[in-house]
Amino acid sequence: MRRVRCAETQNGEEKRISALVPHPGREMKVKIKQWHGVASWLWVANDENCGICRAPFNGCCPDCKVPGDDCPLVWGQCSHCFHMHCILKWLNSQQVQQQCPMCRQEWKFKEGETT
Repeated sequence: MRRVRCAETQNGEEKRISALVPHPGREMKVKIKQWHGVASWLWVANDENCGICRAPFNGCCPDCKVPGDDCPLVWGQCSHCFHMHCILKWLNSQQVQQQCPMCRQEWKFKEGETT
């Protein structure tokens, strides 16, 4: 393998390109037959914000006009917490099974856990 650097002019702009190319007359020892892209995703849970609307719990959800205006916090049996309006809107949008938006467990309200 050798590194090739060249400049291209495109629309009057000069671009520098750097690439690895095989030496002339040599084939690569490895041929890629398939490629499967893999990504990792990490949700940083912040207990001070609603996991649906991302608004702080000490404020109000987007559907409320005034903080504390009939917008209690509710917990699921999975221990995730949301604004009541946010989780109800989420659950009504689910077609098949109502799941927690954070962990995908079946959503069930935790008994006696509202603020």
